[in-house]
Amino acid sequence: MAPRFLQRLAAIGLGTVLAVIAAELACRFTYAGSRVIAVVTPYGLFRAPGQKGYTELGDLRDGWGRLTINRLGLRGEEVPSPKAPGEVRVLCLGDSFVFGGGLADPDTYPEQAQRLVASRQPPIRFINAGGNGNDTRAERAFLADRAGALEPDVVVIGFNWNDLVSLMADAAALMPKPTLPEWLRSTGIYKFIQYHKNPKLWTLPTPALISQYRESVMGCTRDPKRWEILRKELEVIQAQCKQSGWKPLLFVMPELSFLEGPRMPPLAKLTAIADSIGMPWVDAQGRYFRGLREGKRLTQVYDAFHPNAEGQRLMAEVVVEKLSELGWIAPAPPR
Repeated sequence: MAPRFLQRLAAIGLGTVLAVIAAELACRFTYAGSRVIAVVTPYGLFRAPGQKGYTELGDLRDGWGRLTINRLGLRGEEVPSPKAPGEVRVLCLGDSFVFGGGLADPDTYPEQAQRLVASRQPPIRFINAGGNGNDTRAERAFLADRAGALEPDVVVIGFNWNDLVSLMADAAALMPKPTLPEWLRSTGIYKFIQYHKNPKLWTLPTPALISQYRESVMGCTRDPKRWEILRKELEVIQAQCKQSGWKPLLFVMPELSFLEGPRMPPLAKLTAIADSIGMPWVDAQGRYFRGLREGKRLTQVYDAFHPNAEGQRLMAEVVVEKLSELGWIAPAPPR
């Protein structure tokens, strides 16, 4: 009796294992089961290293796009080490605007910038070190601990106006803490079930939501304490770059809740800080404003707080043109 019972138990166990394996393989053939997972780091919310999967797109309902995370946990292809002789590396820091929230790999601004300079010599490599919700503090910490291994020549500090909102918050407390181990969250079965249990349903943004967000941002621009913190963070970043031989550029990304004019009203305060510490800067708001007047759609349909692929193209153009103007990368070849 006992041997037969053990045989049945073994058969059940084997069947269960095979069923789980089959389910895992099946889930990995779906977009939901192939989503890329995020991890909390001392530098903000990044993605777990070494993933090739998908992300939901903010322009097409139920659309999915390729999302590649290299072994360093940064978006994009692998970054060779050491870098090739003569190669100029541009490290792009920032939040989800830089990471490319709601966009497939080819549409992020660092990737589009890479294509814009593809024919220039010496060769230029743009590195996407954006992370969701990152602000100036997170970027300063990233520079201190991780940037050296990437061997940058230029550091583009992406500034989003909502950075002023988070500068006085406890960033660690705001980060979602995973309750399950990474290996379990990485399984196709878990990702598939979690998505279909609570799928992210894209909905058209309401004017009230956009207005509420805008008031939050504009309210923070009127707080002197936030400007003091921002100045100190930028001063530390400037010192870090000077010590390491990197050239810093403050990239003021467009505020998509304010599209009535070519400049955000508090831009003068920000640029005065940059000028006082000797940090070059460039503002993308004017390019966006002109694009809107030309009838272009520059924001995502279901996520109007983020640029779409065309909006990211404008960001790439602004950065590449400024770096060329400063002489930090090779100019465009004559036509």
